[in-house]
Amino acid sequence: MSPDVARALDHVIDPGSPMQVFQVDEVDRARDDYSDRLVNWALAVGEAAREVVQKEMSPSRFDVFGAPTSAAIESISLDILGVLSGAIPNPASIRMSDGQREVVLAAARDGVSIEPVTRGLRHLETAWRRAAIELVIPNYQDGAGISLLSEMSDRISAAFATVIDENTRRYHESSSRMLEMRMTDQRRMLDRIISGDITSPAEAAQVLDMDLSQMHLCVVLSARASYEGAVSPSDFSTFRRACEKALSGYHAAFIPQEGTSAWILVSAPYLSVDAVVSTLTPVAEHSPWLIMSMGVARRDLAGIRAAHTSAQALHTTRRSSNIAAAVSTFADEGHLALLSARAELARLLVEDELDGLLGDDPMSEELRHTLEVLLRNLGNIRRAADELYVHRNTIAYRLEKMGASMGRDPLGRPLTTHLALQLAKMHPAATQAAIDAP
Repeated sequence: MSPDVARALDHVIDPGSPMQVFQVDEVDRARDDYSDRLVNWALAVGEAAREVVQKEMSPSRFDVFGAPTSAAIESISLDILGVLSGAIPNPASIRMSDGQREVVLAAARDGVSIEPVTRGLRHLETAWRRAAIELVIPNYQDGAGISLLSEMSDRISAAFATVIDENTRRYHESSSRMLEMRMTDQRRMLDRIISGDITSPAEAAQVLDMDLSQMHLCVVLSARASYEGAVSPSDFSTFRRACEKALSGYHAAFIPQEGTSAWILVSAPYLSVDAVVSTLTPVAEHSPWLIMSMGVARRDLAGIRAAHTSAQALHTTRRSSNIAAAVSTFADEGHLALLSARAELARLLVEDELDGLLGDDPMSEELRHTLEVLLRNLGNIRRAADELYVHRNTIAYRLEKMGASMGRDPLGRPLTTHLALQLAKMHPAATQAAIDAP
């Protein structure tokens, strides 16, 4: 470092001791290394920046961040003094002080962006540039002053680049670690709520960071069975960010489970399941590997249990099917979840109701599909023919063939037959078992 920079500090005028010191031990050590005049000057530069930072902060935020911010500003200012005096020849060797770490950890813990922290550091950098100008201009003329000011500016820039990079790195590391810890705590809390092993709403509200009196909707999501093992962590992270963005109008806790599966607990004072479906469907449609199931919306701890139980039961049923829609709700397909709770009963229902139509040949598949369309159209042959783009006589022929195969009127038990057809589609294994049954 040029000796001219160190000599320039001889022109520093002592502003006097500050009224308040936040890092007493650190300031005392600095007074052992530098003159009181230089230490007081560094603290005064920091105080000017602190006043600007305080004006930008809301009173409530300054109550939380004020003391550690002031301590961090003092520490950094003393480091800058070391850089300019030559005591710290390499700005890259600057390390975070306790005050800086406390500010960064507090920001990460409270979910505050790193931007206000970085902006505060920029204010301090500006204050030091101004101090360098005020020191050089009155005491140096012409080219010597410009050269000296340029060197001081370079040293200040290098020092603050190091400080900002270190703060940003530590912030993101702390945020990731705290997010993982928070998700782990929330997952454990939800497990306790679901199992009925929690009776303290206050404890649950604190861990989940939500008002339990609001309405809650559980969304269970995972990769389709056919995509298991093919979805990368990057794909899942991208999807998660898209969900968080889409649900920004709600309180949403995204809680990863094993592998590529997760729960999303969505809460709001008044919650419409259909509105959440509309919000998440575009996201799901951009991720063909995914299926998403939503339960009922209810309030309080019991409501969270109901929301999860209904969503998980539905999801278990849908995940076994390769043709499941990207998004579905308990209101749409809850009956399938209910019937599928006992696989043996589901198989028996399919076998009993669709006997004669359970072959895996193209004709049997065509007859089952035609029967489903007929039931959806209340047995109206003309409308079924229009939907299938065939002649009405073709539908009549297929209906006659169904009756012969089933030994009864195919439209005689519309509700039960419709359920059996849906179960057959959702559970190919149950259909195959019924086909193979003696």
